[in-house]
This record gives sequence, structure tokens and C-alpha cells, in this order.
Amino acid sequence: TTAQLASFGSAQLAALSTDQLVAMETRDLVNLSAAALKGLSTTQAKALTTAQLSVMSSLQIANLSTAHMAALTTDQVVALSTTQVPAMTTAQVSKLGTSQIAALETQDLVKMTTTQIAALTTAQVQALTTTQVTNLTTDQTTALTGTQIGKLPTDQVVALTGDQVKALTTSQIAALDVTQATNLTTSQVA
Repeated sequence: TTAQLASFGSAQLAALSTDQLVAMETRDLVNLSAAALKGLSTTQAKALTTAQLSVMSSLQIANLSTAHMAALTTDQVVALSTTQVPAMTTAQVSKLGTSQIAALETQDLVKMTTTQIAALTTAQVQALTTTQVTNLTTDQTTALTGTQIGKLPTDQVVALTGDQVKALTTSQIAALDVTQATNLTTSQVA
């Protein structure tokens, strides 16, 4: 029952097979404590259905380990909601693979905090799709570090909106290399 599952500890959860875990109803999963979820193996985390993952609370998401987050499939990442993504810790965000970053839906990406954006590795930033880059808020754009800006591929630089380019700090502009700078369009710099 729901009450019984809510009393599960991390050791009990870890002892479940992936088949048992997948058989849990979403209403039961939401009652698992954040501490119990820490007992999940990466294999178990990867086995969670998208329906199960999508109903987890922000607190449950924030308490998954970095290994759990790294183990998620791209379909699972797509299932994350606009309240779950900003609940992720910077350590969790920095451990997402490039395919996971590219799989983030735009509406989820724009809910990331500026701290989360700044925590992205250069490889993760380079994995952003041009649609994702275009939809970054100006606050998120200004949160990019000089190192991140300096590693943007040309297609991402071209994808920046005029408002995003205008919001860049002088140190971010200075981080652009010659190729990046020459690929800025007149509408971006106007």
C-alpha cells in the first residue's frame, strides 16, 4: 500500500528489482522519502518509467545523486517538468551528459536558474541546440561564463537573439573569438 511504501528506507528500496520498481504506481512513488530514493542504484534510476519520474516532487529530484541523474535516459530527461529542472542541484546539472542536455525541452531549460546555467560544462553548452540557445533568457545568457561563451560553436553564436547579444557583459564580449565575432549578424549587434 501507499503507507507501506512511504515507510521504505533506502536499503529496502535498493533491494527491489527493477521489475518491482517499475511495477510501482505513480501514486506510491511520490510517497517515497527523499532519503529512501538515495538507495536507488543507477540501474534502478534508469528503469524508472517516464510517468514515474514526471510525478516525483522537486525535493525528490533534488535528492537524487549525480550518478542517478547521469544514468537517466534522454526520454526520462524529456519527462522532467518545469518545476523539477530548476530543483536540480548544480552538481546534478554538471553531471548530465551532452545528449541529456540536448534533450531538455525548451520550456524546462528556460526555468533553469542562472547558477545552474553557469555550472554547465563547456561540452554541455556546446550540446545545446540552436533552439535552446535562442530561447535562453537574457539573465541566463549573462550567466554564461567567458569560458562558456568562448566555446560556443558558430551556429549557436548566430542563434543568439539581438536582446541576448545586447545583454552580454563586456567580459563576455571579450571572450568571443574572431570567428564568433565575425559571425554576429547586423541585427544581433544593432
